[in-house]
Amino acid sequence: MPCDNVAIGSPTATPVSGQCNVRIDPTTVKVARPGFDVGSATGRQLILDSDRVYAKVLKAGEITIAAGGNTAVVSPVPIPATAYLDWNWYFTGGSVIWPPATTGQVAANTENGLEYSISGSTVTVYNTGSASITVRYMLCADNEDSTPSTGGSKILFSGNDGIQDFVQIKRPGSSDTSTKLRDILLDTRFSYIPIIAEGWLAPSDCTESATSTRFGNKAKTISFTNTGFIPFVKMIVKQNTSTAGLQYREPRSRMLVFYGSSGLNWTQGNEGTVALISNTSVKFHMCTGGNTWIDPANPNSGIRDAGDDPLGIRYYIFGIPTSL
Repeated sequence: MPCDNVAIGSPTATPVSGQCNVRIDPTTVKVARPGFDVGSATGRQLILDSDRVYAKVLKAGEITIAAGGNTAVVSPVPIPATAYLDWNWYFTGGSVIWPPATTGQVAANTENGLEYSISGSTVTVYNTGSASITVRYMLCADNEDSTPSTGGSKILFSGNDGIQDFVQIKRPGSSDTSTKLRDILLDTRFSYIPIIAEGWLAPSDCTESATSTRFGNKAKTISFTNTGFIPFVKMIVKQNTSTAGLQYREPRSRMLVFYGSSGLNWTQGNEGTVALISNTSVKFHMCTGGNTWIDPANPNSGIRDAGDDPLGIRYYIFGIPTSL
């Protein structure tokens, strides 16, 4: 998916009577979008394509982990070495903020941390902090190697893994008994994660007031209709820094705290890009024109070093269904 302001390709066309949208034969599985003939459709005009097998979301959901505790997430299939756990986490019972920002929801000096380990089909998620956290997660897996399986004859495969019945659409010619992730086009055990909203936000798009200075100094709210899902936010930040040059990086919460004449002052640094997530909206924040860190030579004066503002946020709001 694009990490800049380039739109996702989502071609549309008017359906024509007589078009063929599905092709399944001994060498090919292709399903075209409405309005495109499967015989000539290419790239994103195809929904399924056995010549272009996508990465998978093996499992997704929401878990709560007590301070110092852990929780197991069990995948429906063995987890390959290329898998990783993606998350939005927040303090249990508090606002959903990503990345987590210090907003007064927990006591001062509260430690927080999240780790995970993978063994077989199980991901163990550890809360290394001192407060309960709730984790929205997606267990993602790339195709595990470059060698596809061979020797099978089934394209539509149904079975039972000892826990549940399932149906697969497989790459033609792949093994019927030792199917690999790179062979699977669709598996009913895997999570369905639709994109609810996506887009690009430049600083000039953020015309709303920030929730507070702990979030930033400007904001933009993206609203959506919730039909029964848990919102999950992915953000990429574009920034041109004087030291590292142009970069696309993960979002950061850079909280600055200094002691002035009126006491402690909390504010988001200019590298901070924080999202406040509700069930029907996400409020994205920036802090342009702010400062990056407290000047160590004057830690109590409020004098801080300025840095380079973000140039934009590329966002994706996914939906983790609650009923599947």
